[in-house]
Amino acid sequence: MSSTLKHNTSPLNTGLKHAALGLTSIGIVFGLSAAFVQLTGNEDAGSPQASVGLFAERAGPAPALKSRLDEPPLIHEVPSEHGTQTASHTEDDEPSLPVSYPAEGATAQAEIASTGDGSDIRITRLAPEVAPEPEAEKERIPLTRAPVSGLYENGAVGRLPKIADDGRRPAEVYARPHTPTGKPQIALIVGGLGIKRSLTMQAISDLPPEVTLSFVPYSADLQTWVNRARAAGHEVLLEMPMEPYDYPNVDTGPDTLLTTLSAEENERRLKVVLGQTTGYFGVINYQGARLATESRVLKPIMEELNRRGLALIYDGAANRSVFPSIAEEIDMNFAEADRIVDTVPSADAIDRNLLHLEALALQNNSALGVGFAFPVTVDQFKQWSETIDSDVYELVPASVAAGINTARPEGSGDDTGNE
Repeated sequence: MSSTLKHNTSPLNTGLKHAALGLTSIGIVFGLSAAFVQLTGNEDAGSPQASVGLFAERAGPAPALKSRLDEPPLIHEVPSEHGTQTASHTEDDEPSLPVSYPAEGATAQAEIASTGDGSDIRITRLAPEVAPEPEAEKERIPLTRAPVSGLYENGAVGRLPKIADDGRRPAEVYARPHTPTGKPQIALIVGGLGIKRSLTMQAISDLPPEVTLSFVPYSADLQTWVNRARAAGHEVLLEMPMEPYDYPNVDTGPDTLLTTLSAEENERRLKVVLGQTTGYFGVINYQGARLATESRVLKPIMEELNRRGLALIYDGAANRSVFPSIAEEIDMNFAEADRIVDTVPSADAIDRNLLHLEALALQNNSALGVGFAFPVTVDQFKQWSETIDSDVYELVPASVAAGINTARPEGSGDDTGNE
């Protein structure tokens, strides 16, 4: 009797069948999902995207806006079935834009613009009243064009300052005329100018003429810069490169005055720097912490400057400076800055130092601050000068701090000749 024996199904065959069935199911699910996305999705959402931070976070209150566009804001009146509606934005809608705000009592001017879909938009421009001209923007009185006859001699490199035969000194003639009012005085100097054109132009045009400007002797077209500064009413200092402690790692240029050189070589270098331009009332150190402590080397340099009728201002960076003692000994017009205001070049730090100068002025009746040609320094000096309490303080040129008397009788005019 025959019989049929049924073998058990192989585990391998069963696993393969199950795997094929699973893959088929997954494929069906993905296919249906892709079809659904294709029919209902947003194609822009699938493109690569990048987030860019346009507004950096900053600690503390936001700085005051210093400049705004002249274009007045727009108010859009859009006709609708419920009447004319005005489109406006709140402060939370978007960051504040640099636009001017209409003054109270401004007049409105209406314009009609087409939207292209058959409807019109009524645009109302608010025309603010013309604001009075700021004090800093009023006409500047230019200083006498340099060189003034009799105040220079021809040197090996250029014109060197000298005391005129009639006793006139470059320190007095080239300083900005000023008559003190008896109020506490604050003087400001911006140095490092003449290298970067945009910053130099900003300092000349934006800062009030009482702010003294200091120029680097190695800058191109130095005389042009000096002429522009004086034409805008600024008195000018020339920067004298002097040996720092880390020289020559700190490079102050080929004509740096050094403690290791002879008096004759330092004098030659001094004349090279002085001959780069004319019209400055004095010099200010560039670096020089090492030289500032060496009386033996520094005294002949200061004596030469004094013989030429120049003033000297020291930025006060070195703690053991002999500048003041030598200046007193040789009876030289001299001033030492009370503070370098932008050792930390930030708006908050500069503002704190300017407040410190105000306190010093109240205490000592005068204060002198020095800053570098950083954009933030020029901005903060401009902003501070526009908000200083003129009933309490007096912004004066640095020549006043150096003891130079430029007060002239009212109506006396300027009778100095120039070439």
